[in-house]
Amino acid sequence: MRRLWAYIITAVTTLLVVGVSFSSIFLKMSSNNEYESGKELVFRVSDKDDENIDYNEEKDDTAINNIVSVMEERLKNSGIRSYYITTSGYDTIKVSFS
Repeated sequence: MRRLWAYIITAVTTLLVVGVSFSSIFLKMSSNNEYESGKELVFRVSDKDDENIDYNEEKDDTAINNIVSVMEERLKNSGIRSYYITTSGYDTIKVSFS
């Protein structure tokens, strides 16, 4: 019987120590507010095989539209609510978080 009480006291003490040590992590955490002051990411679309390709404005912009649609889908799936995706020119994508 003493051994059972020793195991129970050890388990409770261990859980208490773990809870106290992790509580500071959970109290300092901010959920999904890491970009509350705003952040902007800029991406440039280029050909992966040949980095020296010069893009001209007459090129078809289906590639950049496909990338934008994939970015929007991934941002929605990750739970980010406040974002703006804009395209600039034929090879630049700007994603703004606020």
